Amino acid sequence: MIEPIRPLLSDFGLTESEVTSLPSAKKYAKFLGLIAGILVFLYFALQGRTPIDLIPFGIGGLISGQILGVATYLITESWVNSYLQKHNQKVMSYTAFQQAISKYEIDMQKKEQWVRRQREDYWRSLSGVQFERELADVYRSLRYKVSMTPYTGDGGVDLLLEKDNRLTIVQCKAHSKKISISVARELVASMSDFKADDAIIACFEGVTKPVYEYIKDKRISIVTIADIVEMQTKFATMNPARQEVQAVNQKILEKRVSIDSGGIRHWSEKLDRRD
Repeated sequence: MIEPIRPLLSDFGLTESEVTSLPSAKKYAKFLGLIAGILVFLYFALQGRTPIDLIPFGIGGLISGQILGVATYLITESWVNSYLQKHNQKVMSYTAFQQAISKYEIDMQKKEQWVRRQREDYWRSLSGVQFERELADVYRSLRYKVSMTPYTGDGGVDLLLEKDNRLTIVQCKAHSKKISISVARELVASMSDFKADDAIIACFEGVTKPVYEYIKDKRISIVTIADIVEMQTKFATMNPARQEVQAVNQKILEKRVSIDSGGIRHWSEKLDRRD
């Protein structure tokens, strides 16, 4: 799995001091909101003809001023933010930096999840539903179209895999013991019901010897946790997310090379590193 490279401010032509001095929409919005609130308060307060009138008019002005002040603040902040992001180059660059950081954090979460899935103890810690969901994600990364069946009335089928005009049904068993022949028989019946081309029994510990004998002449495969880990390792390069991360890394690398040629070796090594 490619290691995502964390974006730096320098990748976007920014420095820490420039970021701290960027124009703030909040500053303008607070000022205009305060002015609007004061004007409304004064308008109401001046409507009173006698000192006694100042109390109700003052309270009404205070409430109305707060409402209009907050509304002015929100509208102004939104408008100024939109304007700055379109017309101020530094703000535009900082917005792009924040988006890149968000993308980096998502990629890191995916990478950490990929690392967890390399451990058999992680898979053994999953509940039945968690096992189904995690396995579905693995097959999606292998470019299968994956559908999850309802938790009841599914005929023992948990996942539907579609690829190259073939339908494969999957029964997931998060059991600590080997799977018995009754599961295989149920899956054969489900193959007919779903008009499936193939079937898979996905389990923790494999199946009993009678199951292997039973499925010899049937299009049923057994996938254990060890097989799942091997699938991810062997076919990781097929995952489109990998190419996407690699492309982003390459862009960052090219920017840093142009800024500091002394960093070429460091970032090249990081780009190629796999866990």
